[in-house]
Amino acid sequence: MCARGSHRAWLGAASTHPLDGANMGASVPKALLGLTLTSALLISSIVLNRSRRSAATLLLVLGAILFIIVALSHVFEALQVLPMFGWGQPDSVGHYVDLFAAALGAVVVVWGVLLLYFQASLSRRRSGHRDAPSNNRWRGP
Repeated sequence: MCARGSHRAWLGAASTHPLDGANMGASVPKALLGLTLTSALLISSIVLNRSRRSAATLLLVLGAILFIIVALSHVFEALQVLPMFGWGQPDSVGHYVDLFAAALGAVVVVWGVLLLYFQASLSRRRSGHRDAPSNNRWRGP
């Protein structure tokens, strides 16, 4: 009796499984690296949101979630999960999920960072915080 799948090797057919060493290529490690980095972004934005609780940090969390969706779509494409979405194919559902999540995530993160910057600037201005005086003793001519 042959083990399941061993008849393919006997017939000389190449395996098409994405985790097969010969076909793995660079797409799976790249997708997993992207998922790891976006997960770190999500965790750091959640920590920031828990400490500051503002609309800006909430926008950063939302943007990180959208980037997680982008990373997951790339992982699904590399591992051939849910092929009915047509991951990586033009004019497919997977393509538009990836595209809209990336575009919306970028816009939301930029708005979150700008709002965070302006909130910090406004709070410094209200508290009367001034920059530390310079140690430069030269007064000019």
